[in-house]
Amino acid sequence: MAGNASQQEAAVKHLTANAAEIATFLSGANPNWPKDAVMGLLTAHAAHHIQQFQQLKEDGYAHEGETWKGMQSHIYVVADTLSNGLAAQFPNKF
Repeated sequence: MAGNASQQEAAVKHLTANAAEIATFLSGANPNWPKDAVMGLLTAHAAHHIQQFQQLKEDGYAHEGETWKGMQSHIYVVADTLSNGLAAQFPNKF
């Protein structure tokens, strides 16, 4: 898809639709995971990947390294959010 704007746009739309499906599923499985909050987390995660791909394409390795650090920090937020939701849904198990 490199160099093809229409294919890149289609891939981003597909990625966003997939995130929406995941957010819908998770929010339906656990009332402690509001759909909008989960969607925000997934969208931010996807945006990091898109930024990373663009930086690598442009040989922006130093910038990609900073993006990677942000991605690492953010994925801990995602994990904590999901873990906290599970603990709230099943307090006797945690």
